[in-house]
Amino acid sequence: MLCINGYASATVTKYYSKYFEFSHNTIVYTFKNAFFEFNQANAKWDNNIFYGLNAGAISKTEMPWWDQLWSPEKSSVIDLDTLDLAKDSVFNPADKASPNFRMLSEAKRVVEVKNNAWFWPTAVTDFWTSWNDTAHADSVYTPSWMNPRTAGFFSNKTAFPGFNQSGNVNADPGFGSGVASVLNGGGTNGIGLLPWFREIRGGTALTDLWGYKLTQVGSAINWVPTWPLPEAADMVYTNTALKTGGTDGKPIGDYTWSGLTGIQEVATGLPTKFELFAAYPNPFNPSTKIDFALPSAAIVSLKVFNLLGQQVATLVAGTMTAGRHSVTFNANNLSSGVYMYTLTAGNFVSSRKMLLLK
Repeated sequence: MLCINGYASATVTKYYSKYFEFSHNTIVYTFKNAFFEFNQANAKWDNNIFYGLNAGAISKTEMPWWDQLWSPEKSSVIDLDTLDLAKDSVFNPADKASPNFRMLSEAKRVVEVKNNAWFWPTAVTDFWTSWNDTAHADSVYTPSWMNPRTAGFFSNKTAFPGFNQSGNVNADPGFGSGVASVLNGGGTNGIGLLPWFREIRGGTALTDLWGYKLTQVGSAINWVPTWPLPEAADMVYTNTALKTGGTDGKPIGDYTWSGLTGIQEVATGLPTKFELFAAYPNPFNPSTKIDFALPSAAIVSLKVFNLLGQQVATLVAGTMTAGRHSVTFNANNLSSGVYMYTLTAGNFVSSRKMLLLK
């Protein structure tokens, strides 16, 4: 999720959410808080990269109730609160008659936050400092990884035994230079995130835009994006510790931007041509293995489509070394039927069919 003004996820409603999981995602630059997920009773935030989130911070006039629910706090990446009475009643009806019903409900919550990496680039933190040091009428409260209220849940094992966090690190992933160019804009990045901050805080934002490689499709009927997408270079990160830092031993964040894809290298001689092999097993349920060969390094995509031409999965997206590679496709969430898988590597394009039988 790259350059967003709104939430990355916001499932807080009057209704009860039985389970929430946010794992192996990469979020780069948000103007406001990325999550509105205060009341989760059973949730996981694992193996994510959070980079430059809530860069718009919170002003004095927005405190203390800016995107907060029951108790005032400053914003943070992971920002939690107690359950409200309505959710308690559905989440823990067994204890509803008890005088300490609310605390009994809190003790049953299970929230896991593990092996995430968060980071604010110096250009952002220096900007915040300068803004607050320049006697602006409305200075800002800057975000943190966990605000005191949220950190308190994880540290109080008596009241909140199901809250667990570990392995979270403040670490720069090392994205490409195009990511940094988003901050001050220019070219196709609009005015930039930091000038946008000035306009929002100054009440002058009208029609300006900020973002990453903004594209104006206009009235084009058969518009095709520039390929390979610029993200293929800028979003691949270089921090080697993060590439095996997940709770599952896999890259933290979206695999695509780790520079790795979780693909197994098959120890054979270098192929002499590009080739896409038949899936095995085929028919399959629910997973099958797809092999392909690259005689030289290439920017590769491997995607799965249904017979309506709708994309249902991206298995590979990024630069791959020469060799024979294997990737597993799990179709557990798809219905039975014929699917096409298409390999694109440089100018080479090949498609094959596979049959899912459940």
